[in-house]
Amino acid sequence: MQNKTIKHFSGKVIKGSGDGRKIGFPTANILPKIDISSLKYGVYACEILINNISYNGVAHYGPRAVFDETKPQFEVHILDFDEDIYGELVNIFLGKRIRETMKFYTIDDLVKQIKIDISKITSN
Repeated sequence: MQNKTIKHFSGKVIKGSGDGRKIGFPTANILPKIDISSLKYGVYACEILINNISYNGVAHYGPRAVFDETKPQFEVHILDFDEDIYGELVNIFLGKRIRETMKFYTIDDLVKQIKIDISKITSN
């Protein structure tokens, strides 16, 4: 990641609902070891360190309104990665905030926006 790190923390990868995988963008749901509630809701460029290997990703922190959720959660779509990492302790390095959390009325709208978000971090 070429952006300056704005926050660093570690956390455990936990099982989520599987909604990301169903729409073609699997996410690692992270249970942070520190309180991140002061973090602004939104989508961020990030690096995630898994077993001492760094991967780029797109992180989302906040409620997932398209799935009718109100509780904020932290999840990362890891680019070019498809391994089972449940239970792993990972390190997150958050970079630039790409956008605020948005309300999507359809899954198709969400998918389109995720593609835009990924293009923003991969075009740098």
